Amino acid sequence: MIIHTVTHKIEFKKQDCWVGFYWEKRRRTTTIQNDELVYHLWICLIPMLPLHITWKLIQDKESQ
Repeated sequence: MIIHTVTHKIEFKKQDCWVGFYWEKRRRTTTIQNDELVYHLWICLIPMLPLHITWKLIQDKESQ
């Protein structure tokens, strides 16, 4: 079984004084049965106001 979760939020951070986009991929094993893959995407069209989108994929190892 695969579970998808997508969240988004607008953040205000002084250190985010940039324009553009940035992404990050993280993989971790949360338990013996599950693997979690998380993508983070920051889109900043206005300096210091990035839109942070998180896409989480949880995969059950037993269903493979």
